[in-house]
Amino acid sequence: MEQKRRDYNYYEPITTHDSTLSPSIFSIVSSELGYYSDAFRFFKISSRLDLDNIMNATQYGIHIANMAGSWLCLVNGFAGMRIKPDLLSFDPYLPDLLQSYCFNINYRGCRLKVSVADQEVSYRLLKGDQLHFMHSGEQVILAADRTVSFNLAERGE
Repeated sequence: MEQKRRDYNYYEPITTHDSTLSPSIFSIVSSELGYYSDAFRFFKISSRLDLDNIMNATQYGIHIANMAGSWLCLVNGFAGMRIKPDLLSFDPYLPDLLQSYCFNINYRGCRLKVSVADQEVSYRLLKGDQLHFMHSGEQVILAADRTVSFNLAERGE
């Protein structure tokens, strides 16, 4: 993690970000490193790229991969989702400038809904008999059509 932090601190200021995929990747890494204001700033660029014609190229069409990157900012960045060997893992937070976010994940025949609002995250198993996953380092076993909620950890840069 320290090597990743050193690399980010060196490369981010000198990166031109002239690729439409750059903001989403930098947002995810910023979240992982605890640089939450950078994470939201890059997410905002990614999510508004075509709406605001940030790259001055929208007249040639929309940037589909960037749209997927915006979703990844939420899922892999803000929600901290990682797929570890045989296990989903989450370490979510709510950026100061968002009121909430939610998404569904299909994983090994199960469908999990993740909702983050206020200072709470909720996981609901929409499909499947049972799902094992990690929430902020704690193992969770969720049964079909059940919801489990946790308080979000306080985070600061």
